[in-house]
Amino acid sequence: MKDVGGIVHVALTVSDLNRSVTFYRENFGLEKTVELCFTAYEDGFFAEAEDSRELYKVAPGTTCPLALLQQPEGGLILELFQFTPQQPQETVPWDRPGITHFAFETEHFAALYERLRANGVEFCMRPGKRVADGLNWVFLRDPDGNMIEVLGP
Repeated sequence: MKDVGGIVHVALTVSDLNRSVTFYRENFGLEKTVELCFTAYEDGFFAEAEDSRELYKVAPGTTCPLALLQQPEGGLILELFQFTPQQPQETVPWDRPGITHFAFETEHFAALYERLRANGVEFCMRPGKRVADGLNWVFLRDPDGNMIEVLGP
């Protein structure tokens, strides 16, 4: 019996919501489906659970515009938060538990790579082929340094 569906969304905290929305729209074709702003522990956000202040660890009064992005044909949602005030960014080491990256797949690897390069995207490596499955792959960073993998034939 299957009682769990697919992954619904991935959430990232970003330093500049508009810049990140533009980055994901121009480079990966994601469209903004929702945009709103809330104040922590007010407006029904971060206030539903009795232990929400311990769970979220966000100062009362913190404001947060957020956007939901999705490909036009549906699929996984990318949720972007921009908190004010915001904690300093930290680089996540690969050998520490936690999220290190997420990946997009493409049927047009070379064309997407060239578009990303033309858009000035920061790459972490040169494109290559994975030995295990022969797929092309490359890692890049979004404007806040979040690592993204691109895979394709």
